[in-house]
Amino acid sequence: MENKIIIFETDRLVARYLEPTDFPAFFELQGNPKTHRYTGSSVDDEVSALASLHRCINCYAEPDNNFWVWALERKSDGAFVGTCAIVNGHSRPTGKGPEIGYRFIEKYWGNGYAGEVCDPLIDHGINSMQLPWVFGQADAENVASVKVLERSKLVFLEEYFNEEENSVDRVYRLEREG
Repeated sequence: MENKIIIFETDRLVARYLEPTDFPAFFELQGNPKTHRYTGSSVDDEVSALASLHRCINCYAEPDNNFWVWALERKSDGAFVGTCAIVNGHSRPTGKGPEIGYRFIEKYWGNGYAGEVCDPLIDHGINSMQLPWVFGQADAENVASVKVLERSKLVFLEEYFNEEENSVDRVYRLEREG
């Protein structure tokens, strides 16, 4: 992990800055239609995935950045398993603001990584970044993500019809104390 900028760690994972060398795994994540099923975002081809990776990396140096995407690397073998993020999102009950998110390469699904990373990601936003609040949102049909949000520190706010995505979304939020 030499020279890598670490954001936070869990028992099995390290959240760190993305690097250009992450491209093959990043493209595996971004180029898989199953990864995008509930997100409303389009699947990336190689060119758009490379542009997306560079955008994420370039955002780290921007003052007033509100688009933070980090690599999730497995401690045991250094494998890039996915990404987590705090980005400027939008939902009906919260308006615009800091939304947490995570995506995993399909071959790493079912290992409990989302549940493991969710609360540390929330803590990073509230405590390290000093955000006044964060929220999480999931399509109600995405049962796995709803379960992760239900078990997290976030508090359920509302379920609503998201016209933009043509889905029923569940929204959760946590405010910084004090």
